[in-house]
Amino acid sequence: MQQTQTKYDQFFSIQKKLFRFAVFLADNREEAKDLHQETMLKLWEKRADWEKLENMEAYAIRATKNIFLNWKNRVQRMRVLSTEEISEDLYKGQLPEIESKINVWDLKVKFDAMTRGLPDLQKQVMFLREVEGYEYNEIAELMSISLSKVKISLFRARNFIKERVSKIKRYER
Repeated sequence: MQQTQTKYDQFFSIQKKLFRFAVFLADNREEAKDLHQETMLKLWEKRADWEKLENMEAYAIRATKNIFLNWKNRVQRMRVLSTEEISEDLYKGQLPEIESKINVWDLKVKFDAMTRGLPDLQKQVMFLREVEGYEYNEIAELMSISLSKVKISLFRARNFIKERVSKIKRYER
């Protein structure tokens, strides 16, 4: 019973970390809430198997990532901001909704432009290290990758971002 209670404590203690990870992955707070809720629900439904888990946090991070990837694939197939949608709203006189859609779309375009070409693994490693403050060995365990893969991914991600920022600064001069 003591180990089960510990797993329950772990489940409740990782909620905030999982939400921050979901926000990072989705890059949108509302979508992150849905992602987080779906992850927590799936974890709760599998609570009978918690005893078999060596590391609840690593399992939860992987589950969040996998649910996000599935969600991302569905969204890419289904949701596209179209000019027809904006024109229709404009025709109906719904200017605030149009501005909101354009702003969200513009932010998404800028984010995608900055991170385009950066592999998901590098994004996730960078998030866990720089935002969540995990140590290299903790990231390796959470993501089920080697320590050297963590270091290499982080190094490459930092260089990628640095190069992008340098190009933007040169362009702005």
